Amino acid sequence: MAWSTPSAQVLGDLITTTIWNQNVKDNVIYIHDRSAPLSCCVATDANAQATGAGSYSVTFDTELLDTDDYHSTSSNTERFIAPVDGLYHLAARFTATGTVNAYIYINGAVTTPEIKSEDITLAWGMIASTVYLSASDYASLYIVTGGETINPSYFSMTLLWSNV
Repeated sequence: MAWSTPSAQVLGDLITTTIWNQNVKDNVIYIHDRSAPLSCCVATDANAQATGAGSYSVTFDTELLDTDDYHSTSSNTERFIAPVDGLYHLAARFTATGTVNAYIYINGAVTTPEIKSEDITLAWGMIASTVYLSASDYASLYIVTGGETINPSYFSMTLLWSNV
């Protein structure tokens, strides 16, 4: 649905259902639908783990919320793709059995400055950041372990501001 410019009415015009729907109702629905933030939250299978030393790109097979096709469960499942230029909030949560680090990569690379957790040694960890992304930029969650087991539980991306 798109915004439609209301037709001009003059005193005495009969406002029909069609005119009301086109001039008022449809535009109110459009404004409401666009006022909710564009957002995506994905999760992994409970058994998805990274074990052994190394760096892992986390893939996500379940979409909990995806308002504007940020994520695909069939290709590039480790990526959130920004639909528009804007300021985005990224967050991820995971559990671990030892010391691990989590990174948010932008377009497949470590950011400057790095978006990373600091040696998570608790039973669970979280990483979050707010970044500016251009349309079609993508964000991914990477885990670095020295052999510990890690279970990523979710990764989310929400558009906070855009001039589009």
